[in-house]
Amino acid sequence: QHVPTCSRLLHNKQQTTMKRQPPKALLVFATACISSLHCAQHFRSTFCGYAVQAAQPRPRSPMAAEGAESETFTSEAWENSVQAVVTGIEGSSTEDADAWLKEGFAWTQKSRRFWRKLRSQEEPTPASVRETVLWLQEKGLARRDWVKRFPEVIGLSVEELEKSKQTAPSYLKQETTYYKAVTANPQLLGKNYDCLDEHESCQGQCSRCWNT
Repeated sequence: QHVPTCSRLLHNKQQTTMKRQPPKALLVFATACISSLHCAQHFRSTFCGYAVQAAQPRPRSPMAAEGAESETFTSEAWENSVQAVVTGIEGSSTEDADAWLKEGFAWTQKSRRFWRKLRSQEEPTPASVRETVLWLQEKGLARRDWVKRFPEVIGLSVEELEKSKQTAPSYLKQETTYYKAVTANPQLLGKNYDCLDEHESCQGQCSRCWNT
């Protein structure tokens, strides 16, 4: 009877081991599946975490309430601010003043697109509102038909209003030209920033930028 040599036995063992090992392609596929499973589990846990955070109520201002756009505020500061607007803006009513203050202090969805992160549901300061109204009077802009086209102006400080002219493009630097443009387009008064001049790229402040 033939007795296999050591080399023959070793060869047979290697062949048996190779038969038991799965093909390389199968190993690659299995590894990819395990990796995808781990990624999916990580995504699910991360997504659920974000979902829980988003579902948690955010802190609200003491004056905030559901349906704030139609809410009537009765704080002393609010009522005094309403009176300052009614007294200073020609042709305006209490309802106008209340609505404009909500726009000027970010109580409406529309105004929050203008204010972005700069302001969210703030209570007006009567003294600041009076200063803004007085500034508008001096420029001949304290009229109902003008303010209603850009009610957010009620929430702008005098410093912000002055900065608008200072940051205006060169073709609006002349005072007569500037105020003629602002009279025709009230929203220009809310521009006080030039992203291309300061950063050479958009900084996400488009509602206040002269380049938009």
